[in-house]
Amino acid sequence: MKIVNLSIILFCLLISACTSEQGKSAQKVLTENQMDFPEYINASYFGIKFQIPEQFNSVYDQSFVIKKNALLKNVEELYLNFSVECFNKYEAENFKRAFNSEIDLLNAVHDNYLQIRKKSITNSWPSIKKELTKPKGINGVFQSIEGDTHNNGNFSSYFMATVEVKNRFYVFQMIGNRENMGYLYDDFMKIISSIKK
Repeated sequence: MKIVNLSIILFCLLISACTSEQGKSAQKVLTENQMDFPEYINASYFGIKFQIPEQFNSVYDQSFVIKKNALLKNVEELYLNFSVECFNKYEAENFKRAFNSEIDLLNAVHDNYLQIRKKSITNSWPSIKKELTKPKGINGVFQSIEGDTHNNGNFSSYFMATVEVKNRFYVFQMIGNRENMGYLYDDFMKIISSIKK
């Protein structure tokens, strides 16, 4: 009987130790790791694979995406949202028709998405769009935009990367409070650089 009781006590201690480590706040995890997410897990969406920080959880809030079938994640404690949306070639060609200038399909998807994002915030200012320097034959562009999401003086930053893989166009977003996002730029780029066909 004593052995059974001792086993139960040891098991409870082990569970509580594991729970306290897993229950660490996301802010504490970032602070202890020089404001970087320490652990990444594998994810996939519409034919591509990539890695995301393990602190992200699935959500159903679609207020920050265009398509209903987007991959949606967040870290609620940090007010940090993440999404991936996939646009096919037909959708990209429709976006292209909206532009008067010569533009390729990748930039048509990206620029269209940026215009929709600009309409959803006030006092917005986008960064200069830049090409992603990424091997493995995946073309892409990155741009950020900042603005007041709720017209209340609380500014958010939106990191956006659009990549082309096998005639599909994927828009990745990471959205959070402006004061936190400067620290998370390299985490976003780590996600983008992990994309595989």
